[in-house]
Amino acid sequence: MPESICNAIPTTDTYSLSQGQDEFYYALPYKEMDVALWHHNQGESAGDLAARLGINEQQADYIYQDINNKRRTTAPQHWSGILMADVSGPVPKPVV
Repeated sequence: MPESICNAIPTTDTYSLSQGQDEFYYALPYKEMDVALWHHNQGESAGDLAARLGINEQQADYIYQDINNKRRTTAPQHWSGILMADVSGPVPKPVV
């Protein structure tokens, strides 16, 4: 990919806000969200994240809560499918 595309700042494309889509959805730019996700996944405290991002601990705690909420509400999208009938036999013909 061309460097200009790889290094382009995300845009809102569909609406005119001063923030990008990353900040609209995640409340942080991608680079900072990567840091927040790493800290969260490593079990680092909100205080450690706050120091790393240069924000206060209350803001870092909000970021952790937001990550947890998004993971909780999207969990079903990561579950395996459940088959309600045995499908190992021949496929039945459709009823017309």
